Amino acid sequence: MNSLWVVLILLAPGAAMWISFFVTPGHWTTPIYVASKLAVLALPLWLVRVRPGPPAPLMKLDVLTGIGVGVGISLLIVGLYYGVLQGRPELSVAAEVIRAKLHSASVDSPGRFAAMALFVSIGNSAIEEYFWRWFGFGQLRTHWPPLVAALASSLLFGVHHLVVLIKYFAGSAWTIGLPLATGTVLGGVIWCLIYHLRGSLYANWVSHIVIDVVIMLVAYDMLWGAA
Repeated sequence: MNSLWVVLILLAPGAAMWISFFVTPGHWTTPIYVASKLAVLALPLWLVRVRPGPPAPLMKLDVLTGIGVGVGISLLIVGLYYGVLQGRPELSVAAEVIRAKLHSASVDSPGRFAAMALFVSIGNSAIEEYFWRWFGFGQLRTHWPPLVAALASSLLFGVHHLVVLIKYFAGSAWTIGLPLATGTVLGGVIWCLIYHLRGSLYANWVSHIVIDVVIMLVAYDMLWGAA
C-alpha cells in the first residue's frame, strides 16, 4: 500500500476525535467514537487483504518483556502523577471535564467506570496495537527504514491522543497535554521497536494492558479519590 494512504488512514482516528469533541454536538460523540473504532478494525484488513492464519505462539519472553516494559513505564506515570501533577488546579479542572463527559455516556459511578476501564485496558489496547503497530508501523516499514516508520506512526499515534488531551486539559494543553502526548509518542516508538524485534504483538499487548490499568487507576484517583 502507498505510504501516503497509510499516513492518511492513521490521521483518521484523530480527525474523528476532533470532529466529535469540537465540531459536532455532544450527542454525536459516542456514535462517532464507535464508528471510528469499527473503521479502525475493518479498514486495515480490507486494504491489506491479509487472510487470517494461525496465531503466532505466545512465548514466555513476550510475557516477561511486556510485564517489564509495562511496569517500567507505569512507575514513571505513577511518579509523574503523585510527584508532580496531583493537587494542581489544572487537574481539578480536567477532572470536572472528564466527569461531565463520562456522565454523558452514563459512566457515572465507580462500578461503571471500572467496567469501562476493563474495556479500555484489554479491548482498546488490543485495537490500538493492531491498528497503530501491526497496520501503521507494519505498512510504513515496507517503504521506509524501521526507525523512520516507528517515528512517523508514533507521531500520528501521539496526535490522536493529543486531541483527547486538549479536550480534557483545555486550559493547560501546552503545559500538561503536550508533554503527556510526547510521552505517548515515545511509548509508541518503544512498542514499534518491540514489535519489529519480536515479530508479534503479544509483548506490546501485555505492556499496554499494564500501562492502561495504571492510567485507569490514576484517573479513578482523580475522579473519586477524595470522595
